[in-house]
Amino acid sequence: MTSLQRFRIGALLALVFVGTTVAQAADPYEINVIISTTGSGAFLGTHETQAFGVLEKVINQRGGIKGRPVHFVFADDQTAPATAVQLTNGVIAKHVPVFMGSSLAATCTAMAALVEKTGPVQYCLSPVLRGAPGSYVYSASAGSDSIAAVLLRYYRLRGWTKLAIITSTDASGADFERQFNIALQSPENKSLTVTAREHFNTADLGVSAQMERIKSSAPQALVTFTTGTAFGTLLRGYHDAGLTIPVSSSGGNMIYAQMAGYAGFVPDQLFFCATRGVSPDADLRPGPIMDAQKTYFGAFKAAGIRPDFASSLVWDPGMIVVDGLRQLGPDATADQLHAWIANLHSWAGVDGLYDFRDQSQRGIGQGSLQMYHWNVAKSTFDVVSRPAGRLK
Repeated sequence: MTSLQRFRIGALLALVFVGTTVAQAADPYEINVIISTTGSGAFLGTHETQAFGVLEKVINQRGGIKGRPVHFVFADDQTAPATAVQLTNGVIAKHVPVFMGSSLAATCTAMAALVEKTGPVQYCLSPVLRGAPGSYVYSASAGSDSIAAVLLRYYRLRGWTKLAIITSTDASGADFERQFNIALQSPENKSLTVTAREHFNTADLGVSAQMERIKSSAPQALVTFTTGTAFGTLLRGYHDAGLTIPVSSSGGNMIYAQMAGYAGFVPDQLFFCATRGVSPDADLRPGPIMDAQKTYFGAFKAAGIRPDFASSLVWDPGMIVVDGLRQLGPDATADQLHAWIANLHSWAGVDGLYDFRDQSQRGIGQGSLQMYHWNVAKSTFDVVSRPAGRLK
């Protein structure tokens, strides 16, 4: 073999090696998402899936993870805990460091039982789930304890001190009422009284009897907690009873398509307590949170999509996971990512500054929440309070 032949073979092998390396570097980094795109949770899951698409584009415009594009891979749990468990076992078998989902507390809870002690990291998109301190389970948004405290503060500061409450009998409704009761015991809320307590099943077709009892108790404002179709049942009952008092609802109902379906009977004074990333806040000061929100709202505007509460549930958790993998590298283990998130602090997202060192497993609390009013005329969620429910 001549020296020229050896040179040509060497050059060819080098090209093959370089080509293989480039191809490997460009292979997508897949992040598994178990989400509810069918069943009762689809009203959230379909919008969350859409938000992941916008997030993926932004992440990849910024270089992905060490040059590898990120790709979110979806599996539908059908809003069924048994299916969610099946899918989670499949993810565990892949030995991935992290997965995201699901949309509702019931499915998230079933999944969390499989991974909370040994991983992989689970980032649940339901604020209701509370991961055990130090576990591999994290939750999006602020918890129901913070929501109840902020909501009552806003009501009290508005002078609405005689309150009625109606919640669904499922796990989410029971959890919120429990946190509502705890918040009532706070010294700052000693002026508040409850005139009526009512409950209903999410499968009920009407709540007329409950609303009549609420009306007869003469409250100044109403607190409700349920999501999806059941929220429509509450609004119809409120309307048919002739109630006109202020009423609050779970942030999980802050979905534009859902609100459009209630146009014929939605109250004029409908309020929501939710994180700061649902609508732009004109009072937000320049800084890292404003920068995060500019990226967020700009990305959805470019995609021709109105972001809502479901969108905000996806954004910060997705960014946190990707930032961790960028820091640790694409070969990061579940243990490494868990340790990174557990020590993360001063991280600015659309909802506020995160600090996971308190082992809350969510990183944000009352300071990330504000009150919104559904503007019937404009079909917008308008910010009507400062963070933590304080009046503007």
